[in-house]
Amino acid sequence: MPVGTEPVPMETQALLTQLNEEVLLHQVDALDDRIIALVADRVALVNEIQRDRTAVGGPGTRLSRETQVIARYGNSLGRPGVELALLLLNLCRYRGRGSAAAQAARHS
Repeated sequence: MPVGTEPVPMETQALLTQLNEEVLLHQVDALDDRIIALVADRVALVNEIQRDRTAVGGPGTRLSRETQVIARYGNSLGRPGVELALLLLNLCRYRGRGSAAAQAARHS
């Protein structure tokens, strides 16, 4: 042990650990807020694409594009990435103006 330093009491160490955890949890919450906003932005953009595509008689969904998205997430994050991509794709499916996804996008 270096000269002039004393061990930190357990109670102090516990408080420092708790404080550090609180700081980190606030950072996680801030990241979650950003993720939610980004998902709402994605929903709005995809809904716009789907609306425009169906307005001219095209399909609402392009399976080749969905396959690319699934592969991209899977390549980056493994099996959980595939599951995340499937959830995002489902959330982004255009269901018209009254859909929960469209409302979430409008309220972000």
